[in-house]
Amino acid sequence: MRISDVARLAGVSARTIRHYHRLGILPEPARTAGDYRDYEIADLVRVMHIHYLSTAGVPLRSVPRFLENGAEGSEVTAEISVLSEAIAERIEQLERQRERLAALAERAASGQTIEPLPAEIRHTLDMCIAEVDGDAGLVRYLERERELFELLAISAPGSFPESLVTTYRRIGRDPQARASYLDLIARYRELENRPPSAVRVKIDALVEELCRDETLRELIVGESVDDVGDAGPSAADLVPDPAQREVIERVLDRLSGEGR
Repeated sequence: MRISDVARLAGVSARTIRHYHRLGILPEPARTAGDYRDYEIADLVRVMHIHYLSTAGVPLRSVPRFLENGAEGSEVTAEISVLSEAIAERIEQLERQRERLAALAERAASGQTIEPLPAEIRHTLDMCIAEVDGDAGLVRYLERERELFELLAISAPGSFPESLVTTYRRIGRDPQARASYLDLIARYRELENRPPSAVRVKIDALVEELCRDETLRELIVGESVDDVGDAGPSAADLVPDPAQREVIERVLDRLSGEGR
């Protein structure tokens, strides 16, 4: 048989068969007087075996071990187990991708922007930025808040804390809650570049207020680095200023203690 015959019968291309030859997993057949490869039935069976294993997910480099009569069953079984686990992980990844696409399709169908950040949070932050447009420093902090929530939304797609969405929805609808929120951001900004010891009274006051006010407290809880996963940024990455970081860490510690 010519290579074209083997390719047709095995359901592969002649190029694939030549690739098998180059890898050494398919021995070269004898050649005719005209220097054409002369394949036999055994060669066709070998090609079909290789193709069968390859389409099952077995790497071509492992094919000889699977085909050898003397191959250790335990070795082959172990490799099959590893390959199966890799396929299972891939299936999970594809399922997550399908869920994200479904969420994006839902947002698009409802006229929302195609992004992971919930529309309620972006809308409320846009409102707040518009209200303090004359204060560049405060605008910068509000934009940073949006960036942090975008990080959370991207790191934990489909599991954005509903409590945060509820809190920002309330801030967007309630002018008094919005005023309290903007006051919090302004006071939090005042801690920047100040040694914690120099602003101890302000830190203490912010911690007490945040722990007491459920709406404001939820904002700090939402910035917990635990929400962005073990491989996510650290507290120092998200909040590099020592005084500001102390506020968040103390609130989280206090709330953690209350939950025990």
